[in-house]
Amino acid sequence: MKIAYIELDTHGEIARNFMDLTKDQAGIQVDFYFSARVLSFLGLSPSAAVHRSGPELLWDQLQNGHYDLVLIGTAHRYFNLFLKVQKTFPTYTLVHNLNFCRRSAESLLGSVLKKDARYRLKLLLKEALLKAPKVFDTPERLLVLDSDLQKGAIKSMNLFYTKSLESPENSSFCLVIPGEVSQKRRDYRGVLRKLKAFGSVGPIKSDLSLGLRRIHVVFLGRAQGRELKWLESLKHYSNLDVEFFTHKVSDSHFEMVLQKADLIWCPLHKKTKFFSGDESYGETKMTGAIGDAIKFNKPIVLPSFYKSSCPLVRSVDLQSLSTLDSFTSGTNVDPSFYSKAEVSERLKRFLLDLI
Repeated sequence: MKIAYIELDTHGEIARNFMDLTKDQAGIQVDFYFSARVLSFLGLSPSAAVHRSGPELLWDQLQNGHYDLVLIGTAHRYFNLFLKVQKTFPTYTLVHNLNFCRRSAESLLGSVLKKDARYRLKLLLKEALLKAPKVFDTPERLLVLDSDLQKGAIKSMNLFYTKSLESPENSSFCLVIPGEVSQKRRDYRGVLRKLKAFGSVGPIKSDLSLGLRRIHVVFLGRAQGRELKWLESLKHYSNLDVEFFTHKVSDSHFEMVLQKADLIWCPLHKKTKFFSGDESYGETKMTGAIGDAIKFNKPIVLPSFYKSSCPLVRSVDLQSLSTLDSFTSGTNVDPSFYSKAEVSERLKRFLLDLI
């Protein structure tokens, strides 16, 4: 089976997982077509299987291969190109925002001047934005990364696997909140209210081998403006050890901190926006924090509205949370379920079924 995997836009981390899972798989040969930005993000150079590509190169490059399957990792632009690819090759497209793929041409046109007008005008005039609905109009050719978002003919393709089972024993309970610290994106006001309450009551209960432990909270993303001032106010609570950053966190440091985490907390707002259209976490899009949790085999707390079948996820109502003990107990997850070998084998079967 010969596959072309295309990523010219934003989801390099998903492409990396696909590359890792299909590497050395008997019966599968994959050619990767990455933009210069994605190559840089992945730290890769062009090779026999990895091609530097772009909207002006991709079509000619695909002609040289006899592909049984073409996968488009992100279709948020270059709609004219991807529509041409879909009409010529057996193509499946990953969808990251389900409502976006359901929008009409009229709705997309109405969003052009609402935000990022220069960029969106480019999509309209040069990249056939109004043809986007045609790129997504065959549900049986669409894929999502989370089985809980699978609807109708849309299929789910799991690319998340556990890379590390190591769990260092921390003297403090390490609570990690990943992502840029922005109230617009997540409910940091609610988080801070709860952390101040936790910081006022003293150390938390824990397992018998560690006894009582202080809370070490890491806001694993850049903080600035009013949110930075909010985080600075936590320094007044002696029972909390708070760590935050005023600069972009490097990928290596991001992974190092997650490796040490006892728990990941992701205080999402239910509603978010993509291309000025409404999306809902857990219903029309997933949070990448679940992928982080799987990668390091860490329990993750999400708001109660986010229903997930992932055994690492705990859905918790922030308002009713009275103590941190409410979600510090361990999880019992079969480590083999998300092992690279198991996920790779399931992916191989899935890909064969697509042909």
